Amino acid sequence: AMVTETAKGNSYHYYICSKRRKHNGCNQKRLTAKKVDDYLLDVVLNKILNDNVLNQIKKAIEEEINTHIKQIKQEKESIKKAIQTIDMKLNNILKAIENGLIDFDDDEIIQRRKNLKEERKNLESKLKILEHQSNQNWVEIDINLTDFKNLIIDYYKTGNAKQIRKQLEKLINYIEYDNDEFKIYYNLDMFKFAQPFLLVESGGIEPPSENGRCSGFLQA
Repeated sequence: AMVTETAKGNSYHYYICSKRRKHNGCNQKRLTAKKVDDYLLDVVLNKILNDNVLNQIKKAIEEEINTHIKQIKQEKESIKKAIQTIDMKLNNILKAIENGLIDFDDDEIIQRRKNLKEERKNLESKLKILEHQSNQNWVEIDINLTDFKNLIIDYYKTGNAKQIRKQLEKLINYIEYDNDEFKIYYNLDMFKFAQPFLLVESGGIEPPSENGRCSGFLQA
């Protein structure tokens, strides 16, 4: 939690443990807000949102889209074959009626034709949806992480610490601090397609833990 204290006419901002504020026995020292913000900003800009990570995320998204397109194609082919099979069955029934093998007014034949036509109608509806999906223009994907990064940089250049914190809160769920070690827990929802990737201490990326933890260090 952030607190503001005033001394000699000046305001000072600190981060302190929420348990300490509630007098629950936490003895961690308070941290200067600017120092923490600068550290988190460095981690986000240089390790989380660097070009290498963004390119890997972009590549993963493109692979996911290609897989999705391939699945759509396979589903379309399967549905078209199913429609052809239904058409063949309906045609066979008509031929049997024409040849006098079955009665046109037979209740079972009427119900059978009705069921086949209903099944064909449902398949055509599914095919129409898939056709629409396959005709979509798959734009080149930078997600909005690049824009998000540029927005933070703009706020940094203008010295807008309040807006920087507001943007960092979108990416960072909460942080833990213990003996000069920071553990950052990210909001993985922001990554959407990028969820398989998370920063690790070495500066690379790996599959995230359940809470999306990333360790780092800060000398207070």
